[in-house]
Amino acid sequence: MRPVFVTWSFIVIAAAVSLRADSLTASRTIAEQLIASVPLAPCGVPAIAARISEIAGIPAGIEFIPGCRQTQPPRPRNAEEMSFLGLTAEEALDRLIGMDPRYRWAETDGVILVRPLEAWQDAHHFLNATISSFGFDDLNIGGAVSMLLQALRGVPVTVPSLAISPRTDQGNRPFSVKSRTTSILEAANAVVRAHGSSYWMLTYCKPEHRIENATFMAYTFDRSGLGGGPPVSRDQNGRPYNACHSTGRR
Repeated sequence: MRPVFVTWSFIVIAAAVSLRADSLTASRTIAEQLIASVPLAPCGVPAIAARISEIAGIPAGIEFIPGCRQTQPPRPRNAEEMSFLGLTAEEALDRLIGMDPRYRWAETDGVILVRPLEAWQDAHHFLNATISSFGFDDLNIGGAVSMLLQALRGVPVTVPSLAISPRTDQGNRPFSVKSRTTSILEAANAVVRAHGSSYWMLTYCKPEHRIENATFMAYTFDRSGLGGGPPVSRDQNGRPYNACHSTGRR
C-alpha cells in the first residue's frame, strides 16, 4: 500500500498548484526569451527549470535524474524549438514536464519543486531524513548551505564558525530560518524560500539516487554558487574513498 499512498500524496500536492489563489507560478510570467530544443536532452528538464525559477523570480529545488550526464546524446541536427516567452511559470513547467514524464513538479509554499518521479515516490530517499533542529539567524546563503551539507553528510548540524563570503550581493545577503525539526528536503526548501532569490540543485555522478553519488549546490539568481560533493565513504578495510571518483578498485 505504501506506493499508492505516496503517489496520492503527490497528486494532492500537484493539484494545490492551480487551486491556491496566491500561487506564484500561476501569477508570474516568463518575460525573457527561453527556448528548449525538442526532443529534450536527458538533462534538459533541470536546466530549463532553473531558468524558469530565475526569470520568474521564484525560489526552487531541482533534482536531476541519476546519471543523466552519462547518457547525454548529441543534439539532433533537425531538433525543433519551443519558446516559453509569455507563459506563466505554471504553464511553462507543465509544458516542460510534458516533454519528459520522468519528472514531476509542484509548488510548495512559494517554492518550485522539480524532482524525478521515482524520488517523489521513494519514502526512504535520503532527503527525507529528519534533522532534529534546523535553523539560524542572519546567515548568508553560504552559511546556510554549509549547514545543509552537514545534514546530508550525517554529522551534527551547527552554525558555521567561519564566515563564508560568496561573490555577489544576493549571495552575501543575510537571512534567517526559524529553528524546527524537519526533513533535509524541507530544510533546503526553507533556505531558498527565506532567501527569496535562489534555488538548490541535486545531481548524481552515477545512475542510483544514493547519497554517496550526490552533489548538492545552491545558486543565487545573480550567480553565486556554493555546495559540495558526496561524503567520504569507507571500503571493507576502512580505507576512505570517494564513490564519484572511484575506478571500482577497493
